[in-house]
Amino acid sequence: MTTSIKTGIGARVRAVFEGTSDELCMADICAALGIVTGKDRKRVAWASRDLVAAGYVTQTGERLHFRYRSTGKVQVQRQPLSPEEQREYQRQASHRYRTRHPERVRESERARRRPAKARPAAQQPRLARVGLRAANLPGPQAVARAVAPAESVAEFEARGGRVEVLPVHWRAA
Repeated sequence: MTTSIKTGIGARVRAVFEGTSDELCMADICAALGIVTGKDRKRVAWASRDLVAAGYVTQTGERLHFRYRSTGKVQVQRQPLSPEEQREYQRQASHRYRTRHPERVRESERARRRPAKARPAAQQPRLARVGLRAANLPGPQAVARAVAPAESVAEFEARGGRVEVLPVHWRAA
């Protein structure tokens, strides 16, 4: 039984950079990987951004003309964060967001303080709509209806009734 090592697109892009010291554009990277479709090209672009953020690759140029070059940094496995480190990282990320986008933070806080608007019946959850409909229905009737007992054919004939026997099919008449 053979086992294959699962490698993501990031590992494949990193391997392309390890094999060369030249500057590569996105088209060169995709050609080296044999990628043609737009969806996969987007994945390569995301992977290259991650490699730049991790310091494996440097990026030069602007927007559509980015060029990438390997920094020679060796791949280092990232250690998982402890719960305390995760909380500290989240606190720092929240602080960065609040300092970069104060208008968005103010708007979200205002929206949280506002009372919720009453929604039209069509937008209410189904359970609430069922409750509204049930409130408008009349309650069960306590009046019992009198049901006449059925009579047999013999009783009907004794009363003077006439019974006709109908043919099974209309052509049989």
